[in-house]
Amino acid sequence: MNKLIIVFLVFLTCNSSEKKMLGSREINYLNQRAPGFIPVIFAPGIISTQAFEFAFSFSQGGDECVFTRRTSFESSDNRIFYSKLVGSEWEMPLKAIFGKDCFEFEPVFSPDGSRIYFGSERPLPGSQQMRHNDEKIWYSELVSGRRQQAKFLEGRLNDGFVMNAAPVADGGLYFCGEAANKSGIFKAIQVNHRYDSLVYQFDGIHPFVDPGERFILYDKIEGKDMDRTAIYLRMKNSMGTWGSEIRLTDLVNKTGTESHASVSPDHLYLFFQRQGDIYWMDVRGIKALFQLYSGHVFEMNPSGL
Repeated sequence: MNKLIIVFLVFLTCNSSEKKMLGSREINYLNQRAPGFIPVIFAPGIISTQAFEFAFSFSQGGDECVFTRRTSFESSDNRIFYSKLVGSEWEMPLKAIFGKDCFEFEPVFSPDGSRIYFGSERPLPGSQQMRHNDEKIWYSELVSGRRQQAKFLEGRLNDGFVMNAAPVADGGLYFCGEAANKSGIFKAIQVNHRYDSLVYQFDGIHPFVDPGERFILYDKIEGKDMDRTAIYLRMKNSMGTWGSEIRLTDLVNKTGTESHASVSPDHLYLFFQRQGDIYWMDVRGIKALFQLYSGHVFEMNPSGL
């Protein structure tokens, strides 16, 4: 059977199982018309505005979303915005109730939806001193249907400059930054409710990891000017380690500004940031994203991405 046909069948199988996880209700994507294989701006005037937005995330249940917004590319007033589905209508995004009036960004839901992780420069527990260029990871829990005030994430994970948490199903937490005398993407493993065990993965920033750790999306800085970024993909190989990195097609990496990629909980759409807006596209436009079949990972052809 042709490999691309296998990939497509596997994609459909993955989507079917994901929809079962979500129950009979499919995700209401802010009542937006579904995109095709060409990326388009997501929810213009609602999520993507004249401000600068990035790091968008849906809850697993599809009834909450969070993202980062700041005034402009040049500004540094990053704030977390939150919206919830009430009945069949989404509330207009507002600043998250668990947020502070300081530099905060890159919110993401845990796989079970119980937590929202994010980066912040708010004072550390027991201190009143604001910090600058020293992000740490915090989280807000869901209790009785309401998001609670944020808590500091305990462990060695927060010893250095860290950001962009990416939680996975086994309780681990991927992130990027500086830790254990290295820079790049790490996985923090929870031990006795603390993230003290850190495992370096590879060079990169802004990771998004499939909850089952089948694939990871991330971006890298390219070019001499250090301002150009591009989105990359790795998949787990038969040895259980991350395979070679593959740069996504120019269909995605079109302007040199692309970053913060993620996949919707139902595995239907790829989201990413481009020039200060949130874009989305049908994930089948990335042919190699779901090449899992009968527990095996097929080799990927970079020209096919």
